[in-house]
Amino acid sequence: MNVLEGACEIETADGGYALRPGTSFALGSGRWCQVRPASSVRMWAVYADDEFWRSQMSWFFPDRSRVLAGVHPHEWAGRPLLIEPGVRALRQIGLCQAS
Repeated sequence: MNVLEGACEIETADGGYALRPGTSFALGSGRWCQVRPASSVRMWAVYADDEFWRSQMSWFFPDRSRVLAGVHPHEWAGRPLLIEPGVRALRQIGLCQAS
């Protein structure tokens, strides 16, 4: 899930997370979550099979040393992952996917 405007809270079996503009959240397949918007939120989401996602993302991150430990697709175990790429990056990615 990628937040462009507004804010929301995501509750998972592992705990709660606050998302604000420019944040992204990943959670592995088969894991429970509940999203609660704070007033309103504008976001886009990608739903994909874990194995497919890992194989695709490993093309973008072939060198594990350039990614934080535990974040590389071959190391991520599906636990909640919160990153902050920024609103500009999320808008660029979202526009590319919409084309």
